[in-house]
Amino acid sequence: MDTKSKQANEARARIEYMKYQNTTQEGKQTKDLLDKRIDKNGVLNITEKQCARTQEFHRILDAVCWRPDITELNFVACKPELEEFNKVMLALERNSKITKFGLIEQDFSTGQSVPLLEAARGNSGQLKSNDESPQDIRMAEMLADLLKENISLRELHLRWTTIGPEGAALLAEALKVNNSLDYLGLRSNKIGVEGAKTLAECLKINTGLSHLDLEWNKINDEGTKALAEALKNSKSLLNLNLELNGIGPEGAIALAESLKSNTSLRDLSLIGNVIRTDG
Repeated sequence: MDTKSKQANEARARIEYMKYQNTTQEGKQTKDLLDKRIDKNGVLNITEKQCARTQEFHRILDAVCWRPDITELNFVACKPELEEFNKVMLALERNSKITKFGLIEQDFSTGQSVPLLEAARGNSGQLKSNDESPQDIRMAEMLADLLKENISLRELHLRWTTIGPEGAALLAEALKVNNSLDYLGLRSNKIGVEGAKTLAECLKINTGLSHLDLEWNKINDEGTKALAEALKNSKSLLNLNLELNGIGPEGAIALAESLKSNTSLRDLSLIGNVIRTDG
């Protein structure tokens, strides 16, 4: 479908939704509910309680597509099914007013790290899911696919979602073509060494990301060395959080070497690591 056809279809869908919202009891109830939940800064937080009310949750997701007063959308401790998560991605695709998106305490964990990462790769070496992939991989790919096309989202916060190295790799691939995202927060996601390596490769290409939060991800010295190599030529990254990552002297030395040629990084946080005096 070309751009004009897509815009025309979306315009018709918006008109139909506005009609539904203003003429049906369910539509009016959903509008009233969102009017109460969207704060004065345009922030909408959807919690586990709302997710558990399936019909209400679906109506909220439909409404989010067309609400221009929402600028930040967060899901806290929700466990959406694939169909519901697809609706979330559709809302982010359609609503260009949303510039911040957060998934907090989402269960994306597979319990299989590097073996699954390798199994998910196709012949090209790129990560790709299919209908038989675990749900977490398919959700991560939906998010990555959104990033490849979305130019309105500025901040993405994935906190305690345990997306693992597989999810990190999918996001890294997306960020090789997305230069509009400014902030990527992956705090406490168990991305490990492999996840850090894939993100390092993306940093060598991406020119838009200025803040990267990798706190508490067990990237250790090996993952830190990969990031340090990427930092040598990075021109856009301003803030890098590597707190609580098991980084020792080797990782610290690699970072110090990279900063000799890096002129853009302003803030590097290494609190809670085991650098010692020789690092």
